[in-house]
Amino acid sequence: MCFVRHCAAGVQALKLPRNEMWYAFYLILLMGIPLAIYTNFVQAMEHLPPYPLPYDPVCSDPVQIGNAAFNQVTCFFEGAPYAPPDGLQHPVGFVLPRPLVGKYPVVISRHGYTAVPVTCTNNNGSRAGTIVIKPCSAFWPDQRNRGTRPLLMNWGGPFLGVNYEGFQAGEALDTALWNWGSHIDWGKGVTVEGVSEGATFGILQSILAPDFLQRQISIVDATLPHTNFVSPNGQYWIDPAVRAAWGNFDYHLADVETAMASGKLNNIYFRIRGATNDSLGRVGMEFFRGCDIYRIACFGTWDLGGHSATGEVGVNLPRGLYNEGQEPVRLDSPLCVFTNSTANFFGERGHYNLGLSGVVRVQSEKSVLAILRYRSTSNIGGGIPDQPASATFDLTLRRTKLTDGSYHWTLGQQSGSATAQAREITITGLTLESSETYTELRIER
Repeated sequence: MCFVRHCAAGVQALKLPRNEMWYAFYLILLMGIPLAIYTNFVQAMEHLPPYPLPYDPVCSDPVQIGNAAFNQVTCFFEGAPYAPPDGLQHPVGFVLPRPLVGKYPVVISRHGYTAVPVTCTNNNGSRAGTIVIKPCSAFWPDQRNRGTRPLLMNWGGPFLGVNYEGFQAGEALDTALWNWGSHIDWGKGVTVEGVSEGATFGILQSILAPDFLQRQISIVDATLPHTNFVSPNGQYWIDPAVRAAWGNFDYHLADVETAMASGKLNNIYFRIRGATNDSLGRVGMEFFRGCDIYRIACFGTWDLGGHSATGEVGVNLPRGLYNEGQEPVRLDSPLCVFTNSTANFFGERGHYNLGLSGVVRVQSEKSVLAILRYRSTSNIGGGIPDQPASATFDLTLRRTKLTDGSYHWTLGQQSGSATAQAREITITGLTLESSETYTELRIER
């Protein structure tokens, strides 16, 4: 089976039209070309779920942007399930480093609300060392063409009963695979990022996107999102324009707590920046309670800054993707999940998992060596107290190599036992003093 998958990936290297793929595949088998020519794609194929249905969007020639440091390619998607049945070709922009050498992470960057979305077609969005995919909302090119009372506000979720935005983003990723797959760092996974409506898109599509995309998402980087969109006090129920836009789509499928409980979000790291007084992107504490209950990797900060992407003046909460010192999250590496930290602060302004970082340095089927750190933050402002001198927390390590069974662990002078199952292990009640240095956590049989 792996041979078939790798051969299929090799055919992609030839960049043939998809309707010619199987002819080329059989030809390669008959010719007996060495498997070695496909090694550039082995990493991709090990991490990608099965292909979605074949679809060939029409794509433009590359256009140089960003002082000729990048190329932008625009591909057009038409018809269900990739675009509403409006007879229009919906564009998606692909921004690529120029020249394209080496391997790059993929970021899907969804714009915030605008009645005339243009992010997918403009020349903005380039980023050094990154392949950026820029979809536009399902109501492209102009929301006002869809009706005026009420406006159809889908917030990056379903539209007229179908999750067009999720299918389009998934097919855009597949288009990137077919065209530039050998230059994509598939082990990094896909980051879905956005502000406001784009941030809500990230959370909703981490739940609703087709498997081909959903299983590739490693990070949701959300600024000013609605965190619990379909909960009883969520935007779905507050704004009739949302229910009008979603149509007959079953909103239960978008419930974030249900997705957390099912394990669907186990391999995703969520970075949430927002405000509790923002009607356009409401951060709810129930999201972080879900992170604790279901052991989801989350880092959150919130204030009373309203709909401001830079945060509240006078409140010094970090804005970065990670706690300082944390190494980037990758799908092909273990994931450190911190929960139930005593250093969290829940209020109108507050933070979740502030100061905690960790990384697995060495692992095998019988042992893990990780390093952990807690570093407290003071003088945050806005009535948020200084973090305590020490923090007690639980730690779950996911995507390890550990085989099932009982293990002994040590962290400084602390020690105990824990059970590994399905490549993950949870240790409760760890305590670290605030420090600039890391402490070794050893897990051994």
